[in-house]
Amino acid sequence: MINFNKNNQGFTLIELLVVVVIIGIIATLAITSLSSARVKSRDIKRISDIKELSTALFMYYNRQGFYPTIITAGQAIVSPDGKTTYMQVVPSNPTPRNDGLCTDTDYSYTVDDQSRATTYTISTCLGSNTGSAFAGIVGYSPDGFFNFALTYTLTYTAGSHGAITGTSPQTVNYGSNGTAVTAVAGTGYHFVSWSDDSTQNPRTDTNVTANKSVTATFAINIFVCGQKITDSDGNAYDTILIGAQCWMAQNMRTKKYPDGTCINPGCPDASSADNGLGRACYSNTESICTTDGALYTWAAAMNSSTTEGAQGICPNGFHIPTDNEYKTLEMSLGMSQVEADAEAWRGTHNEGTQLQTGGTSGFNGIIAGWRINDGITFGWRSTIAFIWSSSSYDGTYKWDRRLASGGTQVYRTYENREYSFSIRCLKD
Repeated sequence: MINFNKNNQGFTLIELLVVVVIIGIIATLAITSLSSARVKSRDIKRISDIKELSTALFMYYNRQGFYPTIITAGQAIVSPDGKTTYMQVVPSNPTPRNDGLCTDTDYSYTVDDQSRATTYTISTCLGSNTGSAFAGIVGYSPDGFFNFALTYTLTYTAGSHGAITGTSPQTVNYGSNGTAVTAVAGTGYHFVSWSDDSTQNPRTDTNVTANKSVTATFAINIFVCGQKITDSDGNAYDTILIGAQCWMAQNMRTKKYPDGTCINPGCPDASSADNGLGRACYSNTESICTTDGALYTWAAAMNSSTTEGAQGICPNGFHIPTDNEYKTLEMSLGMSQVEADAEAWRGTHNEGTQLQTGGTSGFNGIIAGWRINDGITFGWRSTIAFIWSSSSYDGTYKWDRRLASGGTQVYRTYENREYSFSIRCLKD
């Protein structure tokens, strides 16, 4: 009788799946191993071909006293008179040739002198380390095998409103690291990213295996009134919203125009050498500029522009206020249109008090005095503040505002453009 054992069951589904996975892994390893073996086999053939070529070239040189200037794959190496054959067929680089980082090229043969060669180089590319030769471009000369350095180029450029510091372009050996470069945003802008989506800044490219060219992109800063604003000289200023206008809350003290050029030659600290020049500090004392701001001739403040509302020396995104924009400021503090349009002392709601340091407006008008049009004489510090507008009364006289220490009103008048006054900037 046949005994059927019901406990003798077959493989479960999970066991079968495990077997399939194991077989897949073994197959993958086998294929990878086979592929590596084939690359190694082709590299060994390449080394062998070059050694055979070198033997034929040695015999050629020994008989002729020079090397052939050209050898061609598939053809023989023969003496100039055609009577002696040193190699029946010049070998070709085995295919596929793009093993590893190699490109699809045949063996290369170069000589030192096309008229009478005394040395040569045969070069190829190996997909793997083979003998004493490393993977990559290798060469053979009468002195033996050597590796060429496989180099790549790293190129860094800046988009609009920025610059690159560091070395660009860079030449880097295969597998080595580049050096650090930094994307530097222009005034009023910030770095966003590189064109390869990297946000590393500074960036250093490591383990380089290919050429790379990237561009830094920049975006304009989104300014919110109340944030600090920085001039081209690196000075930071508070800002304050008064009515619908965003004002700087300190007087300008920069030594530079927005493009970085100096207002006074060499951008010096204040001294008597500034007499008659565009920027001055009260009594030629630089420390007073730190507290009170600088005094500027109208032309210097406007950066030689005569256009009402010009940027002048103000940071990007700000400008020198017009006469009408000062009127808007004054009316936001309680002055009527009729009062604002008048000259001399105006206002009945303590507008002058509101605009001075510690006043409720936050404008913090500093009583900085002036320098008159002789370019030498200073006066009125701690007594009167003189502030230029960008508006012209005529070719010589320009509208300004004045605040008296402890006074409750604001003076509107015009003065000779050669006088040096304080400058406040207004957001565009």
